[in-house]
Amino acid sequence: MLKCIAEQDYDQSKISVFAILDNCDDNSEKLPIAKNVQFFTIKNQGKVGKKQAVSILVEKLHEYKFIDAFVFLDINKYIEKDFFSSVNSAMSDYDVISGATMLFGESLNIRQKIKKAYQKYRMNFMYRARALAGLYTDIDSGICAISRDVINNVGCPDFENLEKDLEYSATLAKENCKYSFNPNVKTYSEVHEYKIRIPRLSKRVNVFFKNISHVITPNTSYIEYIFSMISPNVVFTLLAYAILIKTSMSYYFNGDFSLLILSLCMLALGFTFSLVNSNFRGRDVLVLSLYPIYSLFHVLKHFPLWRFIKRRVCNEIDTKEPEETYEIDVDVTDGRGSVPCKLILISECGMTKAKFIFKNKKFVTKTHLRTFDAIEEIINKLAEYGFTLKICQACTNFTSNHDGSTNLIKGFCNQQFKIAQQGEIPVVLWNSCKGFTPKVMVKNFKG
Repeated sequence: MLKCIAEQDYDQSKISVFAILDNCDDNSEKLPIAKNVQFFTIKNQGKVGKKQAVSILVEKLHEYKFIDAFVFLDINKYIEKDFFSSVNSAMSDYDVISGATMLFGESLNIRQKIKKAYQKYRMNFMYRARALAGLYTDIDSGICAISRDVINNVGCPDFENLEKDLEYSATLAKENCKYSFNPNVKTYSEVHEYKIRIPRLSKRVNVFFKNISHVITPNTSYIEYIFSMISPNVVFTLLAYAILIKTSMSYYFNGDFSLLILSLCMLALGFTFSLVNSNFRGRDVLVLSLYPIYSLFHVLKHFPLWRFIKRRVCNEIDTKEPEETYEIDVDVTDGRGSVPCKLILISECGMTKAKFIFKNKKFVTKTHLRTFDAIEEIINKLAEYGFTLKICQACTNFTSNHDGSTNLIKGFCNQQFKIAQQGEIPVVLWNSCKGFTPKVMVKNFKG
C-alpha cells in the first residue's frame, strides 16, 4: 500500500500518510518506503482494532486545519496510480464517497469464483444503479472518503463492524449528506484475502427498527434507504415465487397464475439486462447462477441452532480475549470524612472501563479508549453527589505526562516535598497521599 501511494500521479505534497504502530518493535518505521509516513506509537496496551485506530487518528489529526478530507483504506488492498486523482474529482461533487473493490486471483476454487463473480455484479450493477438513481448505498469502511465538514457535523465514523457501517450510512442519509457510490474510485484485492460484506438479516432489521421512528420526513432518499434494509435477498425471492406459483396452481382464488408468470419473466428480463451492463460473459453467468446456493449455505452456517450444535459437537474454543482487571483501594470524601472504596480497572480488547464499588453499590463506566477518561467519568459521577475521589487524577497538584501513550496513566506531582523538588515526583492516576487537594469542580445545574 505504501508503494502504491508513493507512485500516485497526484501531487505528493497534498497527501499525508499516517500509520499506527500497534505494540510494534521490529523497526518498521525505519523501512525506506516509510520515510514520508508519520507514525503514532502505542505500547503496553491491548491490540488496537479498526474502531480505535480511526478514533485515534481522527482525534489527533482534527486539529490540522489544512486537512480537507479523510480517505480510509484497508491495507490489504491495491490502488492504481490515478486513485487519489479520482477521489479528488469525486469529492468536488459529494461530501462522502464510497468506492468499488474488485477481486482478482488465479487457480480459484468454485467458492472463490462465486465470490469474485458476485462482487463484480454488485459493484458493476447493483451499487452503480443505486448511485445513478440518486439512492444511498452501504458505506464501505475499507474504501471511502469523508470530508472534514461531515466529520465535524455528523461525527467520527465508528467502523467497528458491518452493523456500525450501516448505522453510519443511515446517519448520513438522515442528515441528507451528499453521499454516493463512485465506481471510478477503485481498489483491488485478492479473492482469498477478501470477505464479502453481506450484513446479516438480523443486523439490517436492528438498523431498520432503530430508524423507523424517524422516517416521517420529506427526505425520500432516507426513507428508501431505511426500508431497503428489509428488502428480500435472491434466495427469499425465489422461494416466495415458488410458493406463490404452487398455491396459485392448486387454489384458484389465491392468485392469478398468468400474472405471476408475467412478473417472473419481467424479473428475469431485468436480471438479463443487468448482466449485460455488468460486462458478464457466459462462464461468469454460470458461476453467478450458483450464488443462491452459496448464499443459502452462508445463511445456514450462521444460523443460531447450527452455531450451537457446532460449539457442542466440535467443542470450539472461545478465542475472545479475557478481561484483565486491576483492583485499587481508594478513599472517597465529602469534605468532612473519608470512607474506603474499591476502584477496579477493566481492560478488554484494547479498551478500558472502570468499576466503582462502595459497600453494595456499584457504578460501571462506559467503554473508553483511555484509562484517563474512564476514571474521569467516575470522578464526575461522584462530584454530582458531592463526593471526591482521593486520587492523583482528582488532585489540583497533578499534571498529566503526555508521553505519547494512549492511556495517559502517568503524571507528575507538583506539591512541594522535602525529599524531592517540585514537579519531579512521578505518579500514576490512582496514587494518593496525605497532601491531596481536590480540584475545583464546576457543577452544571440542569433545568
